[in-house]
Amino acid sequence: MSQKVPLHGLIFAAATGVAIPILFYGRALLAIAMAVALLALLAGPAPRRLVARAQGLVTTPVGVLLILTFLAWLPNAFHSLEPLNSATTVTRTFALLFLAYLVWYGLQENADLRRICRRFLIASMLITVCFALVSKLGHPGVYWLIRQEPWQDTPMLTELKPVAALAPFLVPLALLVGREDPRSWRWAAWALSAGLMFVIFVAESRSSLAGMLGGAAFIGAALACRARMRNALVVAAGLVVGIVATVIWLKASRHIEASMGEWFFPLWLIDFPRQAIWQFVLEQFARHPWIGLGVNTINLVPGADAVIPAADGLHLVPSHPHNWVVELLAETGVVGFGAYLALVGVTLWTVMRRYLRSGHPGHLAVIAMIGGFLTSGLFNFSFWSSWWQASVLLFGAMALASTASSSESV
Repeated sequence: MSQKVPLHGLIFAAATGVAIPILFYGRALLAIAMAVALLALLAGPAPRRLVARAQGLVTTPVGVLLILTFLAWLPNAFHSLEPLNSATTVTRTFALLFLAYLVWYGLQENADLRRICRRFLIASMLITVCFALVSKLGHPGVYWLIRQEPWQDTPMLTELKPVAALAPFLVPLALLVGREDPRSWRWAAWALSAGLMFVIFVAESRSSLAGMLGGAAFIGAALACRARMRNALVVAAGLVVGIVATVIWLKASRHIEASMGEWFFPLWLIDFPRQAIWQFVLEQFARHPWIGLGVNTINLVPGADAVIPAADGLHLVPSHPHNWVVELLAETGVVGFGAYLALVGVTLWTVMRRYLRSGHPGHLAVIAMIGGFLTSGLFNFSFWSSWWQASVLLFGAMALASTASSSESV
């Protein structure tokens, strides 16, 4: 039953909803939006129960593994090339996890707040997608004007990829969780999903496409486990078509020369500079296999600034390895990587069990997001990138909050 939403609740929901979409206009805006959201949340009665609820979550299997992962990642900061940088990065990652908890806590008790947050998210992201497409297909000056750099007129090359990267998280949230909304907002969710897919195409973001396919694979597996074989077969058929179309596209669009040499993966699938980066990083892992080199420092090791031959001046580690597996292996070692795998596995299993019991689309959306994050992260941004972590955690928190049944005020 709908209730009157207090002003602090409205501000919290609105600021949370626009936080990720306004990244397109400047990453500092994410911090501003979330600061406003948290101040609004703390202005209500919710903080009285925050600590008690958090203590209960810490004793769950996921909570215990979170603590163990933190303890597994922290020791390598003491022998890192940049101890302060490593310690700060690990601390920030878990601070973002706590931020996601606060968002979940603030939304899960009030269905009206969830709807407001979701509508602000869809509306603001639709605007962002429109600006992105106009900037790419029309004139890049639109993008530079939005970014407060009107003197620029450089064509857009990789600037749209962060927008495309959000698709594996936003599409499940918009389509699955948005089913609760009125028809007009469902149409808006469909339009947003179509727009994001078009952004992937014009940005040529292969990693985002891989994330979409990974999310679809996880959805298919979840549906099959719940014995909804007809739906699972539909997803599986779509997945096969998507994979075949992607392979044809990659083979047709990539120019491969004999001088590029022989590599482990075919070059039409993964370009040779990326494979050279992974090879170098795995060599560093072999030298420090147990606790790694130190979080967020792989680009500082000797030899990382060497230039890859025939790669237009690209360094062996330009800033990060573009693969979360090799990045975590090299920087946190077997201990840290194993702890993270256990955390992800138990989290996925926990959400899957809840989905099998409830069938709620919010749980299915989270499963898709996990699949999209793990898959697209094999090819794109640094695992430690704060905006990348914040995106998946905040969208996941919104999806999980939608599974709550109560409707008390914040």
